[in-house]
Amino acid sequence: MPGFRCSCGLSAIILPLAKSSQELGVQDERSSRWTRGQFSRRDLAILFACLCFILVILAPYLLRQRELARINACQNNLRGIGELFFEHANTDPNSRLCIGAPHRVLDGPLDQAGWVADLVTLQPNPLPTLKCALNPATGLQTYNDVVRLDGANTAKRLRQRGFDTNYTASWFLARMAPRIAITPDTTTDDWANDGVPYFDAPVTHSPPAMHPGNCRGGGLTLKSLETSHVSMAVVPLLADSNAINAKSMAEAAWSLNPGPANVGPTGIVHMRADAPLKAQSDAEVQGRLATATQKNGLFLQDTRGWGAPHVDRGDRVANVLMADGSVQVFRDANCDGFLNPGFITEDGDGTNVPNTGFQDNAAELSPAHMFNGVFLQSPQPKGHF
Repeated sequence: MPGFRCSCGLSAIILPLAKSSQELGVQDERSSRWTRGQFSRRDLAILFACLCFILVILAPYLLRQRELARINACQNNLRGIGELFFEHANTDPNSRLCIGAPHRVLDGPLDQAGWVADLVTLQPNPLPTLKCALNPATGLQTYNDVVRLDGANTAKRLRQRGFDTNYTASWFLARMAPRIAITPDTTTDDWANDGVPYFDAPVTHSPPAMHPGNCRGGGLTLKSLETSHVSMAVVPLLADSNAINAKSMAEAAWSLNPGPANVGPTGIVHMRADAPLKAQSDAEVQGRLATATQKNGLFLQDTRGWGAPHVDRGDRVANVLMADGSVQVFRDANCDGFLNPGFITEDGDGTNVPNTGFQDNAAELSPAHMFNGVFLQSPQPKGHF
């Protein structure tokens, strides 16, 4: 019996050792397969599953970082352009940030007129990138005008020399302000009963406020910004273009936004000649410019030339260069392809307004973050401002 207990004790020691040696042998065999580059199907399946698991975890982070890098690249482009605007203002006799818009018909040859010509002829080193690589609007729509008026070879040479962009100017940057006249009134000095300011537009064009002859300044001036009642931080200068018809046109970027407009029964209506503007001036000075309709006689900027080509956390977003040199991000919350400054799509009586392009009444360019009125300088007489 003692010998039996001894043999049982040895068995209790020897069997685990033997089992351990077998496991070590299996591990040695596996490690030798790894070192020899020989994997079983099971090993490969486990490795593939681990890689897929890691990619699933990291994919949202990597996509987020890629989109942020693209947004930052576009923002850096706009900041560089903004710096050159102020450099141009310091050298221009009239302190203009630019001389106008790159529009062949309205402003002139693309290598002589417009903010793109200003920047290229300044010859900074290095010149900021004037095109966002991700924007489906691949170039200026007005190149179709260049081909028609100057020929395809001229258009090709201009593009090769860098006179092209897919950033769209705000109406303020390219036109600054409408031409204003005031109807005379000699019976009173009270502003409430004085002559009414109106849009003095001698040049026939549609929309009238796009034509430089109907505006003053030929481009936004530094002086007008510094003396404005509007903060430079909310005055837009330049933003990502909206594709006019990206599917059928290679040149699809708007040169500039069309200017002041309101909403009528048939859709967006741009400010016409002789439009009275006293109510507009009063509303802007008093800070109550929210919506613009033919009924209330108020106007907002038509910003449909701007698009939202970038993606941030699932939302379409646009980069906008402001007059203080900052770049702000605005979201196309309803994904209708536009940034609405406050135009209504449904009248007060519940009637839908057609042909605005906007999906709903939500103001994606709120007055607190962007000024979309008409006057950076009030037309009201001094003492009434």
